[in-house]
Amino acid sequence: MSRRPRGRSVAPTVGGGRGACAAHERRASRLRDLPVSGRPAVVVWHKRVWRCHEPVSGLVRWTERRDDVARPRFSLTERPRGEICLQGARGRSVADLAVTCGCGWHTAVSAVWDDGQPAVDDPARTADVGALGWTRRPSPALARGDVLGS
Repeated sequence: MSRRPRGRSVAPTVGGGRGACAAHERRASRLRDLPVSGRPAVVVWHKRVWRCHEPVSGLVRWTERRDDVARPRFSLTERPRGEICLQGARGRSVADLAVTCGCGWHTAVSAVWDDGQPAVDDPARTADVGALGWTRRPSPALARGDVLGS
């Protein structure tokens, strides 16, 4: 499904100029979204390409950008990126999630890495851990002092 926004678009100003920027063209960008009825969905976003006629601004052409929809140069929208990270944390394989969303394994892994890394780096995640490799109740071999369990 393809849908264009209605009405006139307001030209962004660069470098304090007024009315010097105009819509130049539209570029279709195909993005993978969450599956619908078990089938991968594709969103076609017609991004506007702007052109500035003022040489003072330094920018001649640039493309419309919406980080809440999709990050630049990514093939997934933000919704499946978060869902892949969440389902991966619950134990589903990345390969299975990539097939479900209709994207490649590397794209799914980058979603897990980008969206999951802040949760891994959070110091509150390990605040209750006293030591690694020890259980609350030692095994009977450790209680006797026999480290190797023989």
